[in-house]
Amino acid sequence: MKRLVFIGSLLSMMSFSVLSQNVTDAKGLKQGLWKEEAKTVVNMGYYVNGKKDGAWTITKKDLLTNITNYKNDQKHGVEVLLDNRAQVTSEKWYKNDVLDGRCLQYKNGKVIADVTYEKGLETGLKLLYYDNGKIQEESNWIKGEKNGYTKWFDDKGVLIAE
Repeated sequence: MKRLVFIGSLLSMMSFSVLSQNVTDAKGLKQGLWKEEAKTVVNMGYYVNGKKDGAWTITKKDLLTNITNYKNDQKHGVEVLLDNRAQVTSEKWYKNDVLDGRCLQYKNGKVIADVTYEKGLETGLKLLYYDNGKIQEESNWIKGEKNGYTKWFDDKGVLIAE
C-alpha cells in the first residue's frame, strides 16, 4: 500500500508540472521537467543542468513500468519495476549508479529474492524463496563472495542440503 501511495504521489506531482516542459537554458542544457517520447515509450522526469535529477518514470503503451531516482545523472536511491498488471516486480537501491542496499524481487506480490549489495557486491544474507513463501536457499556473502555454507530447503521448509 505504501508503494501505491508513493507511486500515486509521484505521478500527481509530475502531472501538475506539465505547463513548462522540455526547456533548455542559454547554454543549451536541459532544465526542469522533460517528456521524451519514442514510439510507445515515454520517459519523464527532471533535469538540472543537463543531468537527470529526481524521480524518472518510464511508460510503455501507457503502462507505468519503471520509476528510477537519479542524482547528477546517475541512479541514486530506489528503482522500482512494475509488470503489465502494475504489480511491483523488483525494488533495487543504488548509490552513484551502483547497487547499494537491499534488492527485492517479487512474483505475484510475494518476495522471491532478497539480496543486499554494498558498492555493487553481494553482502550479507541472501534468501531465495519458493512461490509459496518458504525459503528455498539461504547463503551468506561478503564483498561479492560466498562465505560459509549454503542451505537448501524443500518447498515445505525442510532442510534438504547444506
